[in-house]
Amino acid sequence: MDDRMAEAMSIVRRSAAWSAGAGLIPIPLVDIGAIAGVQVKMIRDLAKVYGVEFPEVRAKALTSGLAGSVLPYLLTLGSSGYLFSMAKAIPIVGPVIAIAAMPGFASAATYAVGKVFAQHFAGGGSLLDFDTEAKKEEIAKEFAEARSEAKKSPSKPAVA
Repeated sequence: MDDRMAEAMSIVRRSAAWSAGAGLIPIPLVDIGAIAGVQVKMIRDLAKVYGVEFPEVRAKALTSGLAGSVLPYLLTLGSSGYLFSMAKAIPIVGPVIAIAAMPGFASAATYAVGKVFAQHFAGGGSLLDFDTEAKKEEIAKEFAEARSEAKKSPSKPAVA
């Protein structure tokens, strides 16, 4: 692993930890917005590492595309990120369920998105040629790997 990729993966792991924290926000859908904000910052930081121009409008559009396309796709694979967020609205039981599950989902999703962006930038890609639809399967694969690693070692964060 070269120095830039090592720095990029450090950013990805740190962002995944921040996303896990954002998953603890007790207000439904506000947590999803906070996670998206962490992801935009992560993509900006990754772009800086690789010297990629970062038009913020494009990054926000990509993050919206990820939330509107990739996250529902991950839900169909058995994950429940939005459901965990919405569960916070159910008195007493909902927040307990969400607090147990949402940080792991957020961490794994951010890790997957970050890893795919890091690889894209390392290969000479930019924000302008990042195709969310084309990367959907790759993000899902990285997400599943991050979740699998977390299950193997429940005492460690999903992406430590």
